Amino acid sequence: MKKLVGLFSVISLGAMLAACNSNPEKTVYDHLEAGVEEESAYTENQSSLQEAEEQEQQWYEEVIELGMDEYDQIVSLTDQLISSVDQRRDFLAEEKNGIEAGYEEATKAEAEIESIENEEAKAHAQEVHEAIEQRYESYNSLHDLYAESLDLDQTLYELLAQEDLNVEELEDHIDQVNSKYDELKEATDQFNQQTDTYNQAKRAFYESADLNVTFD
Repeated sequence: MKKLVGLFSVISLGAMLAACNSNPEKTVYDHLEAGVEEESAYTENQSSLQEAEEQEQQWYEEVIELGMDEYDQIVSLTDQLISSVDQRRDFLAEEKNGIEAGYEEATKAEAEIESIENEEAKAHAQEVHEAIEQRYESYNSLHDLYAESLDLDQTLYELLAQEDLNVEELEDHIDQVNSKYDELKEATDQFNQQTDTYNQAKRAFYESADLNVTFD
């Protein structure tokens, strides 16, 4: 999976909010930033996924350079490749847990939006809610595509381990893998765009609500 952009973080001294009294704007803020914290597992897993992908690429290149007289090495490397796919499945599951937790926390803010009296701030808060939903939908599409790509990768490595490898079957499968990667790139770009939109909407809300927030 290509590296994805993350949610902006809020740097704070204390709570970074000038007012300590509870109000709808502050409650919305609290839920949104708690959602960022819940997504921390997702952010951490991005580097783990990328490292695993890079290692797999290296092993894959080694495999295709080997001849059938080095079959034992091929089997050893493909076993490592398949184990790496399993590890990426675990990383993906943890990532999804982080996204789910962040989404559930952030959407709690919706209940407070109608209580916001500042009409400009309310409008921006509604835009934030819409951006949350669109980003979550985008992530789910990306997640499903990545899961499909993992299955295709595993099948590819299993084909490479066959002693009676059918070259035509292998080439056809490689085409499927490459096609899925193209879909993944498009979905990743879409998710990154949705994340940028969400971050911009949050910033606009915080500013219109006069929350004394300092951004990275």
